[in-house]
Amino acid sequence: MSTEKKTVDRRTIAKGAAWTLPVIATAAAAPAASASTNPTCPQCGVPILNVVTATAGVKKNVGDLVIPVGAFVANLAGCTGLINASVLTANSATLTMKYSNGSTKSYTTTNGLSVGVSATVATVLAEAALTFTGVDFPRGSFLNPPVQPSSVSFDVVILLEILGKRLECPQTITFNFDLSVGGYAVGPGGNGSAAYLLAGLL
Repeated sequence: MSTEKKTVDRRTIAKGAAWTLPVIATAAAAPAASASTNPTCPQCGVPILNVVTATAGVKKNVGDLVIPVGAFVANLAGCTGLINASVLTANSATLTMKYSNGSTKSYTTTNGLSVGVSATVATVLAEAALTFTGVDFPRGSFLNPPVQPSSVSFDVVILLEILGKRLECPQTITFNFDLSVGGYAVGPGGNGSAAYLLAGLL
């Protein structure tokens, strides 16, 4: 009685492996396809600026710039998933001042902002006047003001419902200014006042 020794050719193993590898790759890619159905937050708030006058009293070239309540409104009509129960919270507001030498400085406040307000077509972002403290006001006059407000940006969170899921959607809403100077007078001692008529930049 003879015994035959069976061997497996290595090329046969390689062929089998080549057939199985694509199956493994396809299985690994499947979770990524399902993950793409997760909802994403839209960037949807449109700034609406009501015309107001911002004012500051200046001592030793430093003052607090005050922007009246009601100046900043966001149109949320384009927000996907906006529901009656949705709320908006403004976490901070940042003022950018532009100086005649081309430089800019930013000042941030967290006071007077809207917290947990109903998100509607026109949502007020500040429930009180906004005060930006410690703003630099160089010496200058109405005819040649050395500094002007450039913009105010709000960091907000909007609660939306998309694909059956509640999302807290962060967004930055920026108001750029097209303005005229209502009055600027800061003398050699660094004391005086400033006033700016703020309107939306088209």
